[in-house]
Amino acid sequence: MSKTPISKTQIRALASLGIPAVDGYKEAGALLEAATAPFDGIPAGHNWRSAGKLNDQDFRQALLAKSEEELNEGIDGRMTWQ
Repeated sequence: MSKTPISKTQIRALASLGIPAVDGYKEAGALLEAATAPFDGIPAGHNWRSAGKLNDQDFRQALLAKSEEELNEGIDGRMTWQ
């Protein structure tokens, strides 16, 4: 059984984080998640098409940005008011 190939978005995400590309989708996703980025390399609030239109600097910022819900979530998992 062959591996699912890495996506172009994952390649770009790994490159923007300075992580060398790997040869499988799941392996790339694991590396991205370890770097606190989304598994598929697509920044929150974007799809593959809109992410592709971002310049490199904006892509990296969006990739590492936390969703608003994650920012408001407390340590114990309950939402906190800010």
